[in-house]
Amino acid sequence: MKAEERTALYRLFNAEGDLLYVGISKNPRKRWGQHALEKPWWHEIAEKTVEWHPDRATAEALETQAIVDEKPAYDQTARRYVHPRAMPPRLEFDYSAEQARVVELVTRKIQSGDYPPGKLLQGARIGREYGVSASIGRDALDTIQQQSGLVRHDIQGRYRVQADPVPTPVFTAAPRTTPEPPRLRTAKIPLGDADATAQALRKAMSAEELAALAERLQVRV
Repeated sequence: MKAEERTALYRLFNAEGDLLYVGISKNPRKRWGQHALEKPWWHEIAEKTVEWHPDRATAEALETQAIVDEKPAYDQTARRYVHPRAMPPRLEFDYSAEQARVVELVTRKIQSGDYPPGKLLQGARIGREYGVSASIGRDALDTIQQQSGLVRHDIQGRYRVQADPVPTPVFTAAPRTTPEPPRLRTAKIPLGDADATAQALRKAMSAEELAALAERLQVRV
């Protein structure tokens, strides 16, 4: 049986001391590195605390309780374990304004020649330079590629400034249209007299409709 490994319970705070996130990991530093690449709010982190526990089960139980009691702004992990009514409202991080700022500043540097053609640009470095997360940096470079083609994303996940910018086409699906329902008509069709029935049908239906009806009935009109 595999021995239990001690597990850390960590808390992440912003500069004002607000709790943003609670998590657990056997290797907090490695986990923070993953957060730095994935979380758009990572640049807000100013302080971290760590407390160690003898096994993962203990740390996980304390993590769930901490999320419920302390209500970290960006952590919703405990929603998997706790009834939704006991959880704080879901808080989403809106980084559209910061991304737009980075797009504008990077575009200016490319156009001014501060970022010359061929220069390698990476989301993490852009994030550090402009005070945002690596995630926002990557999204900003993606936006520049789509809007102006001033940078281009290669197969290795890197961006380079282009000498001949070509915007990346963005394909959108055609809007769905609901077909109009068939028009319904009413007609009095006498029954019991074949000639009268045929005459009434000829008056009420077109030749194409009569042919289709005859095919369905497998008779000739």
